[in-house]
Amino acid sequence: PPYRCPGHNQPCAVKITNNGGPNNGRPFYACSQSPKCKHWFQWADERHKQPRGRTQAVVIGSDVRLSVVRDGGQLRLKVAFEYDEGLIIFCREFRGYYKPELSAWLLPIQHKEDVERRLAQLKETGAVRSIQSEASAASTP
Repeated sequence: PPYRCPGHNQPCAVKITNNGGPNNGRPFYACSQSPKCKHWFQWADERHKQPRGRTQAVVIGSDVRLSVVRDGGQLRLKVAFEYDEGLIIFCREFRGYYKPELSAWLLPIQHKEDVERRLAQLKETGAVRSIQSEASAASTP
């Protein structure tokens, strides 16, 4: 993650809520020393705030990397990109979920052609700068 805790300059980590509430399974950034440290918290799927309340602009023209991976015994389309609010919404539209250990979104493989077509359209508009596709399937935990 590109963030450092403003309290003691330690790197932030991506974590997943598991409290059973409405945000259960939602990824977030927190200080790598949390819960001891409470200086930094940021939902991973929302516009990121810099320390001291400054907001980082949403990236325009993201580089997207596509590959096929195996997750839980099933093939999934892995979509990796730097934080981009529009691409997060895009992944959710295809019923994707964020996998923090891969720093990527995983989408059902049956949407592969539609995802590739829509990403090509986004590239034409400038919302996506480049699309890299890898053909290999790999195992994930």
